[in-house]
Amino acid sequence: MKIKPIWVALTTLIMGVMLGMLITGHITKKRLHSFTKFRTEEGFRHRFLEIINPDEEQMKQLRPIIEKYGERHHEITDSVHDRVRELMKAFHDEMEPLLTEEQKERLKHHHLQRMHRMKKRPKRHREHRFPHHE
Repeated sequence: MKIKPIWVALTTLIMGVMLGMLITGHITKKRLHSFTKFRTEEGFRHRFLEIINPDEEQMKQLRPIIEKYGERHHEITDSVHDRVRELMKAFHDEMEPLLTEEQKERLKHHHLQRMHRMKKRPKRHREHRFPHHE
């Protein structure tokens, strides 16, 4: 007869843990998306326009400034990613002769999984610009 309250408590606990994991995953995914979107020109522009909330007249004046710095921000972000790729290639090249075949295979498997995840991501949209307010 005491099994029923234990079963209810255990079921509630499991459901709470699962719900917590889902909520945490959703929040993490949303924050990561916001962070990665900021690296694009569109994300840069959106973030600052959302913060500033300019009126029509300010928008006309701010448009070229935000576009200029959005493009530059994007260029710098891309160059950083290129430099990190070069660094990681040099790291792997120097490390590889010291690894066993099994370790090389694990490293290769990790790399393939990472490339697969990257291919699933949506492409950046560089051609997005300000809407014309004329």
